Amino acid sequence: GAYTDLENEIKKVQELKEVELKKAQAITEDLEKLRVKELQKEKEWEFERERERWKRELSAKDEEQERVRRTHNEEREKWERQRWQWEQEAVQTEKALHFRGQTQTLQAQEEQERSRIQLKET
Repeated sequence: GAYTDLENEIKKVQELKEVELKKAQAITEDLEKLRVKELQKEKEWEFERERERWKRELSAKDEEQERVRRTHNEEREKWERQRWQWEQEAVQTEKALHFRGQTQTLQAQEEQERSRIQLKET
């Protein structure tokens, strides 16, 4: 009887040990799953932060491109206005020269006419 009682006690202890071992394994697995989930979350956050950084960089590049384009357009407009101004000045100068030429031609004709009249009178 005592031997059987001892055997039964040993069996009970082994069964309890196995139950505790299974519990410990289940807890270990749960902890591992949690750790994996945590790592996944960290990776997702890291990815999200990286994505936000890329968006900011892209946005900054877009803004820079837009600024360069605007500056380029402003420069082009400035030069177009300058060229138009120079063309207008050239046209005015041409008109003035033409007018001066006509005036000189008229003056020369008047001189010739005066000379002719003077020659006739003498």
